[in-house]
Amino acid sequence: ANNINRVKDLIAQWRHGKRDQYMAGVENQVKGSVMAGWFPKEGANIKNKDEFYKLSEAMQANMKVLEFKDYNYFAVGDIVSFNVYWNFIWIPTEKVVETTASVVKVIKNNKITEKYHIVDADAIK
Repeated sequence: ANNINRVKDLIAQWRHGKRDQYMAGVENQVKGSVMAGWFPKEGANIKNKDEFYKLSEAMQANMKVLEFKDYNYFAVGDIVSFNVYWNFIWIPTEKVVETTASVVKVIKNNKITEKYHIVDADAIK
């Protein structure tokens, strides 16, 4: 439950525009694949916090989020999994997108050390 609460707290920081506070909860050597179907250059193979930050900038430039709902949390040890319902405008095409992502985060020493967000790559087309 502690790892779930930590992830929820970090997401709340992000949701309220406190990106730097969220990033303080991310390990410098974070790794993962985050929304690679939408951001193949920035998200496919993240190897550190700087690369994740670049992805967050690409997200802000390309997505106008209308609704973000995280739910169905469960955890096993350091691994926290959940779903995210997204409703957003894909800015390059002005398409309104509704989709659900599957998310896995690994928490160690109260920081995100791995992140995986699996999305429907065709949703933005």
